[in-house]
Amino acid sequence: IKFTHSNFMDMQQCMALHNGKFDIMQGSDESLLCGLTLGVQGAIGTSFNFIPGLFKELIRAFNKGDITKARELQLRVVGIFERIITYRGGIVAGKAMLKIAGIDCGPCRSPLRGLTDDEFEAMKKDLEEAGLYSLFGK
Repeated sequence: IKFTHSNFMDMQQCMALHNGKFDIMQGSDESLLCGLTLGVQGAIGTSFNFIPGLFKELIRAFNKGDITKARELQLRVVGIFERIITYRGGIVAGKAMLKIAGIDCGPCRSPLRGLTDDEFEAMKKDLEEAGLYSLFGK
């Protein structure tokens, strides 16, 4: 079951339901570390498509017990999500970020409007200045 809410008490209750009968998957990329600490069985996330290496590194750090590094990496994910929100949310910004990662999915469909060329360049510059641009596609 994909759990996308930020209420981790509810997540724990779902995990415990029927003696742990259900596998719970973390569905909020920006709080993956929280789910890992509770013992989720896996994760499903949009940004795994354009920054997979960051998540692999986060999970490796967690599994090794290096919580300090895992927290630092999770904060970088949060930084990317701040930009997703700034640049009109999941679908619009997500398509642009996939393009940065080398996967051009084409334009947004109506009624959504994709980023203009100027907005796209501004987003790239914003990601570069935040030290996040180099994470894409790795």
